[in-house]
Amino acid sequence: MTITVTDGAGNSATCNTSFTVTDNTNPVIVTCAPAQSAFATTDNCTVSNALVITQSPTAGTLVSIGVTAVTITVTDAAGNSATCNTSFTVTDNTNPVIVTCAPAQSAFANASCQASVPNFTAKCDRYR
Repeated sequence: MTITVTDGAGNSATCNTSFTVTDNTNPVIVTCAPAQSAFATTDNCTVSNALVITQSPTAGTLVSIGVTAVTITVTDAAGNSATCNTSFTVTDNTNPVIVTCAPAQSAFANASCQASVPNFTAKCDRYR
């Protein structure tokens, strides 16, 4: 920018200077974006050794002969879980054991030359 000063007799003098406009006003945010969220498309957020895996009934529970339903649950660090159902079947494949067999027995024949077979099971000591 050039400044010129002229007197009444027409004499003039000039000088060069500058004028700087400085913006010292911070910008203003009129509307802030709302909070947002998204779901992970796969369960890669929890490492596999941090997943909690449980079953019901718990391992070591004694169950009777037959089919027992078992539920397996896997829970991640965010509290999300999945379950599956399976079964556990207990089968008795052990033959019973007679500890003491009934002793031999005898009877006298009747007039028709016959005799009734006695109850041998009452004479057996124990069954397992």
